[in-house]
Amino acid sequence: MPPTSVAILGGGISGLSAAFHLARRYPTVPITVVEASTRLGGWIQTTQKPHPLLSGTYTIEHGPRTLRSSPALLELIHLLGIEDKVRAISPTSPAAKTRFIHMPGTAGLTQIPSGVQDVVFSSLGRTLAREVLNDIWRRAQKPTESDDQSLHDFILSRTGPTTARMASALGHGVYAADSRVLSARATLSTFYAAGRIIQFSRPNKKVVNTAPYELGALQRSPGVFTLENGTNTLVDALETTLGETGNVKFIRGDGAQAITRRGNEGIDIALASGNRFSASHVVSAVPLPRLRGILPSAVSHHALFGNPYTNVTVVNLVFDQPRLVPPGFGYLVTRPDDGYGISESGILGVIFDSYVDPAGETSEAFRRLTRITAMVGGPHLASTLDVDVGQLLAVISGHLRTSLPDPVFSQVQKKVGCIPTPIVGVKGRITSFLDEVQLDWGVRLSVVGAAVDGVAIGSCIEGGRNVGRNWT
Repeated sequence: MPPTSVAILGGGISGLSAAFHLARRYPTVPITVVEASTRLGGWIQTTQKPHPLLSGTYTIEHGPRTLRSSPALLELIHLLGIEDKVRAISPTSPAAKTRFIHMPGTAGLTQIPSGVQDVVFSSLGRTLAREVLNDIWRRAQKPTESDDQSLHDFILSRTGPTTARMASALGHGVYAADSRVLSARATLSTFYAAGRIIQFSRPNKKVVNTAPYELGALQRSPGVFTLENGTNTLVDALETTLGETGNVKFIRGDGAQAITRRGNEGIDIALASGNRFSASHVVSAVPLPRLRGILPSAVSHHALFGNPYTNVTVVNLVFDQPRLVPPGFGYLVTRPDDGYGISESGILGVIFDSYVDPAGETSEAFRRLTRITAMVGGPHLASTLDVDVGQLLAVISGHLRTSLPDPVFSQVQKKVGCIPTPIVGVKGRITSFLDEVQLDWGVRLSVVGAAVDGVAIGSCIEGGRNVGRNWT
């Protein structure tokens, strides 16, 4: 059933991707993007701040700052004409080669082994190597379609306690969540399906979408990269391009409150302001708990309230001294042995933004400033508390084994419900929910977003790209 009008609920990257690709596919169909906040982009947010010592500005990221190449992401960059904004991170740069870990109860940072030499000459490397070798000796336990277990339990059963503890840091860095509740099937899908960590052959992957990608000059993947002027460059380009299409309009600061079917005539959308409009097709790109409040009360599928979202406080810090942190991407903090609480200020990890900048030591900002970002909260009790910047600085100084000076700039942003937590069994719940949507709404309602498609930006863009392929 081709659309006569489309409403997209949510102006994050999933909703913007859906709007972009639908506008290309249906250039004469009116498309309305409804966003509750006054800005677009969701978790992606970049600001430019005046340099405290020099003329010009420097970049502050409040969300993702690096992008991992995927066909859908590279295609979008190409179609938006911003290939010249791509800044590849060299594989030999500190940000690519060096990452650290902090284990509560120990002093300082430990470098994560990244090569044979690191494995041989570091105590952590030798321990991890011994444990990972257990995976070879143990028979692979391939799961059934309905099986699932926690990320922690899967890693522990295949390797050992130290590797499982490292996996807790992975849970902090990607999902801001406890690895003991994260789904192994969702977070390590390829490895879990194979029943082991070490892969001796390239796994066969199901092809979800065979439509060709238009990659242009990005046929050769840049790997991990940033964008000039920050990740929000992608959002800005989408907003500009969509505004020029002639068939896309934005409603900001007025989120959807309810949707109601009008038989076979379409769907009514009620906004928080009291305004209403209708569309033949609706695309939901809002978090599932928000969608629960928008759908008719009769819809109460477990996926709408049984999959939690985490709270993260992002603290950006800038110091007017260079090289206050070791060269590298940053460090993650493993789960405390005594469980989560308010100790360690609830720090999940710290990113060394000065080194993530591909301009590296050639930039004036690098030579004059140190920029870092702390991620706080998640499973810690501190996620419910305001962050004390002074206390946070003291804890980070202890991790770095140095005394950080007072920052020339600091900003604290609390992101409420910003990352979906794929807990054990999430795949089955999401599949069941989408089946129910298809049964009740047919093609008139599509659901996309990080909880459905995955938290990576490329996955969210892919989900938006695939919307409407069955509207025929």
